[in-house]
Amino acid sequence: MSNLSSTVSLALSSANFTGSSLTGASLTGGQSSIFFQAIFESMMQGVLILNDKREIIQANRRGQELCDQLGRLGQDADSSSTSNGSARRPQNQQEAIPDAIWNVCRSLLSSRQEFPEHQVIPEEEIEVSGTTHLKVYAQWLNFADSDTSYMLVTLEDRSEMLRNLARWDAQRYGLTAREAEVWLLKCQGYSYDNIADELYISRNTVKKHLKSITFKRECSLNDQ
Repeated sequence: MSNLSSTVSLALSSANFTGSSLTGASLTGGQSSIFFQAIFESMMQGVLILNDKREIIQANRRGQELCDQLGRLGQDADSSSTSNGSARRPQNQQEAIPDAIWNVCRSLLSSRQEFPEHQVIPEEEIEVSGTTHLKVYAQWLNFADSDTSYMLVTLEDRSEMLRNLARWDAQRYGLTAREAEVWLLKCQGYSYDNIADELYISRNTVKKHLKSITFKRECSLNDQ
């Protein structure tokens, strides 16, 4: 990554966050940097900060993982046309940003010239695999003490978010282990037949479990 990454990290950790917290406690500059770096790394979403030269300035762990996944998809497609079929590693920072992500960034770059008075946040849905669907957002990230604008790219794993919601539903509605499995697949868009095939149960059993889940959810909502 560029040596600008430390500058961006400090800007992210200090901008608008140097005051007192709700509890009255305050953070020193060093503590603030560590605190917000920990938040940055623990986010469920992948986060990338890029410049207009397609260089990564900063990325959290999840953002790097998702970039690597997309990059491997592109390499697999390219390897089919090479003589030995081997995947090629990225040779520079530009190649480390998959085309699917950079296309969204290009839309953001174009919008600055086409709609200079409006904030445009391009987004795109990308299928990484059968179990991973990404929603990619790009927006401008400006710092008061810098003339350079960066692009903040958010990679939202829609499939993982749905799985987490299903797990949370299973806990708060008291679903059985089998109901939780059925609900997890239902939340991911599986049909009755798909769920039955995946769990090796009959279609009628799937319907019975979903009826029970609906009843438990309605009872919980009525009690609130």
